[in-house]
Amino acid sequence: MDKKILVVDDKRSELEAMVEALQKVGYRVFPASGGQEALNLFEDVNPDVIITDIKMPDIDGMELLKTVTGANPYTQVILITGYPKAEDTVKAADIGAFFYLPKPISIGILRETVKRALENQDLRIQNVHLQQQVDEKYGFSNILGNSKSMQEIFRTIKLVAPTRATVLICGDSGTGKELIARAIHNNSPRKKKLFQPVNCAAIPKDILESELFGHEPGAFTGAIGRRRGYFELADGGTIFLDEIGEMSPDMQVKLLRVLEEREFMRVGGNQIIKADVRIISATNRNLEAAMKDGEFREDLYYRLSGFQINVPPLREHREDIPILVYAFIQQFSEENEKKVTKITRPAM
Repeated sequence: MDKKILVVDDKRSELEAMVEALQKVGYRVFPASGGQEALNLFEDVNPDVIITDIKMPDIDGMELLKTVTGANPYTQVILITGYPKAEDTVKAADIGAFFYLPKPISIGILRETVKRALENQDLRIQNVHLQQQVDEKYGFSNILGNSKSMQEIFRTIKLVAPTRATVLICGDSGTGKELIARAIHNNSPRKKKLFQPVNCAAIPKDILESELFGHEPGAFTGAIGRRRGYFELADGGTIFLDEIGEMSPDMQVKLLRVLEEREFMRVGGNQIIKADVRIISATNRNLEAAMKDGEFREDLYYRLSGFQINVPPLREHREDIPILVYAFIQQFSEENEKKVTKITRPAM
């Protein structure tokens, strides 16, 4: 164990007790009897965890916390005090303290808190490194996961993105199918053109054709002017057809023509319009079963699934949960301007 712990307390007996307790479990421990000495050691040894008393004669623990978190956000700071106050706890969390321990300190609790602080540090570093690797390799930053199944998806995205092939993304609701579709688009030659998502289940069946292909004036009641559909608007780009399994049989036939001929007509029109659009589709249904039941066209299925990506549910790659949780905490903190520094083990 090569983790470095800096322990700061102006009371010699308490300092020595904490140092001894941590050394016995294998940590490299550096003692400091005051805030200024601690800052000097911080610059020299770059500790992983700092345990510091709040009330000290020169630089107090709160000031030390501010300086440390500003210099190295990965350093975990545990504050200790014999005079616990609720407002101090809130202030410490806002500044970035990992934990706040009241005196007298149980040796067992101290060791467990240090262990969890190091786990939190490792998770932060792992998340940042993973994000950098994904960005460098594939240029997409919103898909997270370090499991074998997610790494395989990253490789497939890299493989399929530069091609013109259709892609069918299969997986449960909430598994990130649209994020994968966007990643394919953003890494393709079409990335400067429109990415147009369409939820086939959310649009009424009698309106979906007009939404996709547009319509001419008078094509139906309420069609006052000409309207360009998504296939025209996304010319040169990508259309993402989510919940493709909910598409009606009539619309399946029309979509098949677009895939085969790369052309379509507006509703109520007779002019053939060429379609240079890549189609990525997604479903949470078993389309092979739907084909057997006569609910989905077999020829359309094979046209849509030039490449097929199967996204596993989170229960099948639980090792990615900590990375995802930390990313959500970061997002929550930024969007709500609230600093969340940790999550408890039971919650995880």
